[in-house]
Amino acid sequence: MEYYSLTSLEYIKYYIMGIYYAWIEYPPVIRVCSLFLNIAVIYILITLLINYIKAVKDARHNRRLKHYRELYEDKIEKVALSPNKMNPNDIAQAIELPVNYKMNVKKTSLFVPILRDLYHKIEDNEEFNRSNWRNLTIALRMPPYFEKQMQARNLKKRLNALKNITDDNTDLKEAVASRYLYARDEKLRMSSRLHVARYGTSYPFKIFTEDSKGYVSEELMVKLHNVFVYRQKNHLSIPNLVRWCNLYPINEELRLFAVNEIRLLQSKKDCPELLDLLKDSKDEKFSLAIIKCLGELRYRKAEPELLRRYNYAASTEREVIAEALGNIKSGNPEVVDFFVKDFKESTRAATKIRLLRNLYDYGSAGRAAYELLKKEAKEDDIRFFDHVECEYIDSRKYA
Repeated sequence: MEYYSLTSLEYIKYYIMGIYYAWIEYPPVIRVCSLFLNIAVIYILITLLINYIKAVKDARHNRRLKHYRELYEDKIEKVALSPNKMNPNDIAQAIELPVNYKMNVKKTSLFVPILRDLYHKIEDNEEFNRSNWRNLTIALRMPPYFEKQMQARNLKKRLNALKNITDDNTDLKEAVASRYLYARDEKLRMSSRLHVARYGTSYPFKIFTEDSKGYVSEELMVKLHNVFVYRQKNHLSIPNLVRWCNLYPINEELRLFAVNEIRLLQSKKDCPELLDLLKDSKDEKFSLAIIKCLGELRYRKAEPELLRRYNYAASTEREVIAEALGNIKSGNPEVVDFFVKDFKESTRAATKIRLLRNLYDYGSAGRAAYELLKKEAKEDDIRFFDHVECEYIDSRKYA
């Protein structure tokens, strides 16, 4: 009698064929149900296996990250707050990096969250040494790491790289991000434009003026504002925002954004040009934005134009003009007379409160006029004075 030795593959084939012929004898309904049940079980098992593998990897990554935090975080913070200027080699020795440390994707990626958290923690600290921080990212090989991430085919990796560059304040070559200024993907295109605007040196805002027809969303406004604040802190050039108001074809959202940024950045040098724009403006929203800006920047030369506009302005614009004149606080007697006259003629309660608040805070001349109005006030008007003088009520909120 001859004996045959079966291979492992033949054993598997034998059992599969046995299961198949046993299964095919069942009725069609049972066969379909069992097939779907087996597929569902296999899918659940594969999903659980993938999640388990991911959980193991995350746990391993978290352990390594915790180890790196304990090992380097305090040392990095000391370097960033050190008053002494240090070069990359000195920083590598100070934080005790391994000798001849080279860029390794796994190791370098562990420094990304550490730098991000530290940067947000000490960014506004007066002792923050920006030069040391830049050299620190060089010592940790962050620029080549992000360059490699930017060259990846995976779109998600590119977007994460641009986000992490901003969060870590890493100095990346402008040309690396510039290659995506006209990318098809909208998120990648906008992220690269914002990166170039944040760190660029050669016409970084040109792309936004060229695409002036585009819709300026609230999200983009917030991100551009953060870009301007960063450049202002780091003594980098900021675009002439007044020119953004005159781009052709006119983009109303961009114009309003530009005026509001001049106000938020306290750019007083732009006030003369804004006043000229106000004189020629026929758009109510644009005019209101300029009036508010001139008031908060306390531009005294705008007072004659504001007083002139008040006589024929709508009620909404009158409120903004009154607030702007109150913010300027030049001590001009004409403005005091204007507040007194308008208080007597106004019938709206919120307007009366604002005018009285302006007089109350308008120096000695304004306070004297306020007290005189209080003496002459009718019984129905006494409540407005009580409202202004109450220390528990901020009457500036009412308009």
